[in-house]
Amino acid sequence: MSLPVLPDVIRLGPLAFPTGPLATVVGTVVAYVLAVKLAERADLRAGSTGPDGPDAFAPSPTVPQSPQAPSPVADAALVDRLFTRVAIGLLLGAKAADILRSPLSFINNPRLLIAWPGGPTAAIGAVIGALLLAGPLARRWREIPAVLDVVATPLLLGLGVVALGLRDARALPLAAGLVLAAAVLAGLRPLASFPGHTALGGVVLASLVAVGADFSRPAAVLFGGISRFQVMAAVAGLLAYGAAVAIERARGRVGRGEPQGPVVKES
Repeated sequence: MSLPVLPDVIRLGPLAFPTGPLATVVGTVVAYVLAVKLAERADLRAGSTGPDGPDAFAPSPTVPQSPQAPSPVADAALVDRLFTRVAIGLLLGAKAADILRSPLSFINNPRLLIAWPGGPTAAIGAVIGALLLAGPLARRWREIPAVLDVVATPLLLGLGVVALGLRDARALPLAAGLVLAAAVLAGLRPLASFPGHTALGGVVLASLVAVGADFSRPAAVLFGGISRFQVMAAVAGLLAYGAAVAIERARGRVGRGEPQGPVVKES
């Protein structure tokens, strides 16, 4: 029994939109709006002394005001800038890679410039473009973990919408799994013990969903019915889980006052 797949084109009155690009745009907008809203709410809660108090919009002394100081609260403006730069970088990088892969095709047919980029080459270009545009924000690296915590749940929801645009049997299980993962992550977020913990948990959940959903697609396998995509997703999840465990243990040692390096005893 094959799972239902959305049509190639979605028609809204006289307009027709390709399903893949439309799902990508809608998913990006959903993730962006939710991430900014969550950051603004967290900023208000951290900066208020009470729900109706006179200092509801005054900065809290517990929230560092310097961009160099570590902050457990994500700056809504930084979330906005990071999301915007990454989205633009993904699009421009994918299109640039598409053009460089076959420049003569675009010279002979300029209409291809407005075509939606796709394929492995475009994916690599998208990652490079996002890193280049978001790179200047790395100077605020102390705030990035808190930003990623805020973005993690909206991003899973947005990716769930994007997954609906896939043209194979993975679309429905992947979309449903990512939405469920977002709900689980939102419930587990209060248990996070350090900045970046929620984001690492999101990577672990997303990798589990990706591995499971990929079994719905007939594809070339490496061994035992395992595909290359499943291996990459599993590796990403294991790395995120290992990083979370290592950070948690390191924080526990610091809390107990244990030494972080080798101890040399004097004779």
